[in-house]
Amino acid sequence: MSWKNDQYAPPDEILQLLLRGLVCPNLLWIQEQVGKVPFARFAVWVNGTPGRSWIVGPHGICVPPDQSSIIGEVRAYFRRTFKENRSLFHYEMILDDISPSTGFTGFVVRGEMKRLKDGTTVFREHSQVRQYNVRSFSGPS
Repeated sequence: MSWKNDQYAPPDEILQLLLRGLVCPNLLWIQEQVGKVPFARFAVWVNGTPGRSWIVGPHGICVPPDQSSIIGEVRAYFRRTFKENRSLFHYEMILDDISPSTGFTGFVVRGEMKRLKDGTTVFREHSQVRQYNVRSFSGPS
């Protein structure tokens, strides 16, 4: 199994768990650090193609005040593993000019998603890397 061959898009309710549990808290941290409310377009990418997208802010899926408020993009990727109840995820967030003085541009986050025996889904972050002066997406590897 590999990122190249086993990518998929989970159902919307799973994506909303990822947003609430990991993506939005990162946006909230950014807001607290730089004093700007960051909005980004979030989409799951499968084999180089974006799927359905939402606009997200520090508190979840939202409608920003205007289109110029959307200053970034979040690309999420999921892949199957040999275990039926486990998947890996990778997401990258790139925000335009959020902190010009520091060069901070976003995050790369990797981890796993598990469906427990009781039917609940949990996300576990394995790594988070802050990015500086990064303007392009690298995708999972």
